[in-house]
Amino acid sequence: MGGMGHKKTNKAALALAGVGYIIVTAFTWRDIRRRPSSDIRGDKRVWFVLTALNAGNSVAYWICGRRRRRTPLAS
Repeated sequence: MGGMGHKKTNKAALALAGVGYIIVTAFTWRDIRRRPSSDIRGDKRVWFVLTALNAGNSVAYWICGRRRRRTPLAS
């Protein structure tokens, strides 16, 4: 009973998750592009690939992949 409501809810949740993934990945890639290699742990190319695979890897980049910045980012 009421199977159609669940399908619409599931599609909406999946769409929202997809949009969230795209936003998180875009911000992560922007940071990787702008940040000097000396401020990133590991190779930038590896981080680009890893963060493209899933959002959990983007979280790993933000927590572990970035070195502390001594000076602010240039605009």
